[in-house]
Amino acid sequence: MIRALLTATFVLSMAAGCSGSSGKSDAGTGSGDGGGGGTGGTDAVHCRAGTGTDCFCSSGGTNTLSECSGDSVAATDHGYCCSGGGFCSCFRTACVRLESIGFCECSSPLDTTSPRVDNCPQATGGTCCLDTGLVPNVCHCSDSVTTCPSGETQVASCSLADVMNCGANETVVDRCK
Repeated sequence: MIRALLTATFVLSMAAGCSGSSGKSDAGTGSGDGGGGGTGGTDAVHCRAGTGTDCFCSSGGTNTLSECSGDSVAATDHGYCCSGGGFCSCFRTACVRLESIGFCECSSPLDTTSPRVDNCPQATGGTCCLDTGLVPNVCHCSDSVTTCPSGETQVASCSLADVMNCGANETVVDRCK
């Protein structure tokens, strides 16, 4: 929850941004070469590092990254980018299984060492819960929890497809810069 609030605060504080500068525009079309965009060259894209390997871009602020894309944030996991509302952001995602405590989660991984899995199945007597209030979404399965917290939806299992979504008024793009 704190991660989501910090991310939201950072993103909302940025000026108008990079939605027109991605390899794909908000409408899902574009040059496909990852460059170009803008109008008359006046809306340069400035990208900065976020939490972990995530990155954020806008037309304001300082430029500390030469690339911000699904590939650049993925490391050994998976990455995707969301563009819209005057900014663009790329997120690292993975499904991580902590078998010793009967827990599995698909979302932004908190570490690089826990075992990665393709999906998180619902254990007998346990439950899987999807929280779509965050970007990326969070989906977790627990062997010991039998009901989902308020605001989360019970689902049969969790996978990357459940969590690699953008917020309202955003579109999935290949890259921000």
